Amino acid sequence: MKENIANLNFLGRADCPYYAKAELLADYLQKNLPDFRIHKITQHPDVWEEWLKELCKKNTWSHKNSPIIWRELLDRGGKGLLLGGYNEFLEHAQVYKLS
Repeated sequence: MKENIANLNFLGRADCPYYAKAELLADYLQKNLPDFRIHKITQHPDVWEEWLKELCKKNTWSHKNSPIIWRELLDRGGKGLLLGGYNEFLEHAQVYKLS
């Protein structure tokens, strides 16, 4: 695996408009950038809070809203680096230059 490949994970509530917007941008970046990879996990609103709580506890993160986005330091299953939510992803996306 190339070191410069971005592997981002998106987890969000199925009814969250910010998750939907983040998904659209991530899909666009993945389609147009060869080294940009995403993995999306959509959770039902009934289980969202518990799922998020467990994920944050496992990774010692603090995050309260949908979506939560993190970068894996190794291929699938590696320790994650929390990026944040929708606003943080928008900021992060600015580093990817599209021609």
